[in-house]
Amino acid sequence: MRYKDLDGEFLKEIKTVLKQNKFMRFDIFIISKVLKKDYMTKKISGETRAEAYHLFCKITGDRRFAAVPTVKRWFGINGYTLPRRENIFEIAYVLKMSENGLREWLMEGLGEPDVQFNDYHEVIWLYGLVNGMTWEDAEKNIETYEKRLKFEIKLEKTHSTNYLMEQFDARKRSDEKEFMEWMYMNTSSFKGYSLTTLEYVNIYKDIITEYVCNESMVSLKKFLAETDFYSWTKKKNADENERIVQKYLYYIKRKRDKNVSEGMMENIREANRIAHMSPDSRQKMLADIFSTSKSNNEFGNLTRKRLSDILNLPIQLEKNLRAGIALNELKYKDDTDICPEWVAEFIESCAKKTAVPENVKEAKDWLKSFKVENHRRCRLVQRKDLLPMILYVAQRRYTEENSRQNKEYEQNSAKEYFVNMANATLSSCGMTSINEKYKLDMVLLSTYQKDDMYSYSEVVEITSEI
Repeated sequence: MRYKDLDGEFLKEIKTVLKQNKFMRFDIFIISKVLKKDYMTKKISGETRAEAYHLFCKITGDRRFAAVPTVKRWFGINGYTLPRRENIFEIAYVLKMSENGLREWLMEGLGEPDVQFNDYHEVIWLYGLVNGMTWEDAEKNIETYEKRLKFEIKLEKTHSTNYLMEQFDARKRSDEKEFMEWMYMNTSSFKGYSLTTLEYVNIYKDIITEYVCNESMVSLKKFLAETDFYSWTKKKNADENERIVQKYLYYIKRKRDKNVSEGMMENIREANRIAHMSPDSRQKMLADIFSTSKSNNEFGNLTRKRLSDILNLPIQLEKNLRAGIALNELKYKDDTDICPEWVAEFIESCAKKTAVPENVKEAKDWLKSFKVENHRRCRLVQRKDLLPMILYVAQRRYTEENSRQNKEYEQNSAKEYFVNMANATLSSCGMTSINEKYKLDMVLLSTYQKDDMYSYSEVVEITSEI
């Protein structure tokens, strides 16, 4: 379906939402903070952006948080980009922010989750911020912590975030030595990601794919009932399954006197494929539902690669950790020394086709390159990854519950159902609640119209073509 075929009112509202310039982005957030004025409802001129950028440089002592063109893009000058989480922590040190101030910059400004208490970097950074340390001292503490890490470390796959948060709160004012000892004692808990958030991704993924596969199974049975499939299987004494349906289609294709049209055969083939799809195919199907043709899409772009990166986050983070430990171990060895066997085995396990390094220099070069490349794949789950999936499930469940209770669609109750489900999930994941000041949130809320609700797929179609 082309977007121009959609209901006129819905199309009009989505277009209005997309063209409005009043939604929160990081450039608006940082300009408002630096100039101490609310620019949410004001058009920001190039002069204002330049003024905010120069004032930011002045109050931070011209500190180099990133390359100059990159920092300018944080302000929407010559393009737009987001800072990394590490940049926000460093800015917090320089501006001497409170804990709440840091959280505001992370969650509202950057649109990312709260401080990750399962990531040792962020815990050490937060401790230093609370205690008025310099950024350089905090980085030294991280370096000291990493030197004591052992390659044999076993990371716990448990829900430890709340425990670590409570323990941190109890110890954040303790002296540095005592705090670092607590860090060492809990090393196995710092896995670098929220298991709760990852579980939500998997739960929503499984619910959505189950819906789609079940729908296709219903369609498949309906299509097959319009043919002689069931009498054919009875003669063959065969059960209905994916392979038998494929055999039946082959049987029909070979028949001289076909009693099934090409169109019906294609319908059966497609429904059979979806109803019995493999886990890998289900992942691709999710990407088909939630991805867009636009890169850097601020509504989220759950491509197959992005979904794969999310689902493999625990593996990639652990590899990154072990690569760092290996680099630390090799730091004090001569480049010409033979590469230790355990390092060579680790490299081989990460890249089967990579030649085993013969010496320490080759191992160091590979590990450094691997850490840089792998780090790009270790992005935390974002609000924009979760919200489209939550919308899909909320709409399906609302429809099911209405059907059971013989109720009609009602705009406000349907929207409230989505908001409640979204806020419960976002709160559990340490993310900002639904708020109309974010463009994604407003677009998703706009799918609920007076007489009907529209799917995220239809929103994606519009955003891809406008």
